[in-house]
Amino acid sequence: MKKNRKLAIRSLLGSIIVLLLISQGSCASKQSAGNQSLATKQHLDASDNDSLMTLIPDYRGMVETNSVAAAWIEKGFSLKSCRNIRVLPVLNYSNSDLSKVQQTLQKDLENLFAPRVGGDRGMVSAQVLTAIIAARQKMDLLKRFSPNFDDIPSLTIEMIIVDGDTKKTLCKLCHSAKQEKFENAYSAVLNDLRRFVEHNL
Repeated sequence: MKKNRKLAIRSLLGSIIVLLLISQGSCASKQSAGNQSLATKQHLDASDNDSLMTLIPDYRGMVETNSVAAAWIEKGFSLKSCRNIRVLPVLNYSNSDLSKVQQTLQKDLENLFAPRVGGDRGMVSAQVLTAIIAARQKMDLLKRFSPNFDDIPSLTIEMIIVDGDTKKTLCKLCHSAKQEKFENAYSAVLNDLRRFVEHNL
C-alpha cells in the first residue's frame, strides 16, 4: 500500500515538473488555426514576464537545431538567393522597456545579414521581422540570494524572414538564453543566431 502511494506521488510530481517545463518554454510548439505567411500577433497565456503575443503565427515544421531552440527553412532558400535583405525595426512584445536593446539588436542583425546576400546574383528582396518575446534585464536584490529559474536574466526572440514582394515565409526561428547578466544573455542569443545563419543559411 505504502509502495503504491509512493509511486503515485512520484508520478504526480513528474507530471507537474513536465507541465512546468512546457509552460515555461517560450518556444513551445503552439499551432495557430491559420496558415499565414506574414507575421501576426497571437495571444498566449500570461506568465510573469512573458509576453502576451508571439511573432510566429504557426510553429508547425519547426525543429530544434544545433544553434537555436527551433527553426524552419523553406526548401532551397539561402541568403545567396537574396538580391538584398532589409532588417525591419525590432518589435518588443515583452513587458519591459527595451528601446535600447531593440536598436542594438537591429544594428547587430543588419551587420549579420548584409555581408551574406547574393547581390546581383540573387532574385529575392528579403525582409527580416524580429520581435523580443520576453526579457528579464536584472534580478531583484532579494532574489539574488535564492534565485528561481524564472528570475534569472534572460532574453527570448522570434524571427521570420519573408520575401518582400510575395510575403512568403522563407525562414522562421525562435531562441532564448538565460545568464547571470542580461548582457551575457543577449550575447548568447546573438552568437547562436550568428552560428545558425553561418551554418544553415
